[in-house]
Amino acid sequence: MDLTGAIALVIGVYALAAAAAVGGRPGKLEAMMKDFSDRPGLAFSIGVLVYFLSAAGLIAHHGLGDWRAVVITVVLALSAIEGLSLMVIPRPFLGVASSLLSPGRARIWAGFAGLLGVALIVLAFL
Repeated sequence: MDLTGAIALVIGVYALAAAAAVGGRPGKLEAMMKDFSDRPGLAFSIGVLVYFLSAAGLIAHHGLGDWRAVVITVVLALSAIEGLSLMVIPRPFLGVASSLLSPGRARIWAGFAGLLGVALIVLAFL
């Protein structure tokens, strides 16, 4: 398995785990958003972690050579932007995220994360 496949597999497994955690307990997502909003230090720390992991992934894998590489590069870039947003503009970012991830939509997002996870795992083995 090449680096593109390995990163796709890791992110795909993460997405499936997130889908299972959120889909099984719809109130969990709302509680996590509240924790982030109430604890700016937590949002900043998670932002730092997400940014550096994504940036490390982009440094190791920054390719546009084929469609698989483009997908992974875009996912990593969006993750890096998410991390920076949590660090620099946590309240506006979390406000938008909370409205998109409201309790009624938690299962929809869990389904999306599950589909994304499966797609990335399949992509890993192509």
